[in-house]
Amino acid sequence: MLGPPPKDLEKVDEEGRRHPIRKGLEASQERLYQRHGEPDWPEWVAREFFRLCYVVFFMAVVVLGALQIDYSLLPYNAPPLMDPALVAVLATAYAVGMTGLAGYGYYYFWRPEGYVDRWAAERKAAAQGERDKD
Repeated sequence: MLGPPPKDLEKVDEEGRRHPIRKGLEASQERLYQRHGEPDWPEWVAREFFRLCYVVFFMAVVVLGALQIDYSLLPYNAPPLMDPALVAVLATAYAVGMTGLAGYGYYYFWRPEGYVDRWAAERKAAAQGERDKD
């Protein structure tokens, strides 16, 4: 649903009074429109493509890292180097720790008013300044 948010988002209660459905709905839809309907290609790449690559990369790091811990400490044709229960605990701790780290990085870059939003705002301001010079 791209485009400006609809203006008729009201509900009628039992006594016939009109109330907004949600206070933040219109602002949320306007933000979605600005994020998906207006950006040029560098901003779209920074917001959407890099976000997708970031998530896929960290999913691979978590899964492959846990499997590598398992493979290294419990080799296929050799006796285990550690107790299998301890290996499971180590792999789980690694997966939880890396997921937390990935979540923190994701929040830093793509939260509202995060790094990508600030970069896009600076880029728009610089472009606007160049247009004002001309």
